[in-house]
Amino acid sequence: SRIAEAIPLLESNAVVRKIEHQLLKGKMRLRAAHEQQGATQLYRRYCAMGRCNECEVGKRVFRE
Repeated sequence: SRIAEAIPLLESNAVVRKIEHQLLKGKMRLRAAHEQQGATQLYRRYCAMGRCNECEVGKRVFRE
């Protein structure tokens, strides 16, 4: 929605940088706060718990 897109980016942090490097592999940047929040939730629920094979993003990244 326009409201979500209007919220400015949050400050970059270690989790956001790790997501951009490991999952997005520099092919895409998180450009909105809601993208950062979603990626952070994925990281905490899957990446940090070693559940890559249960995550649709992780499955795709590791298939490449």
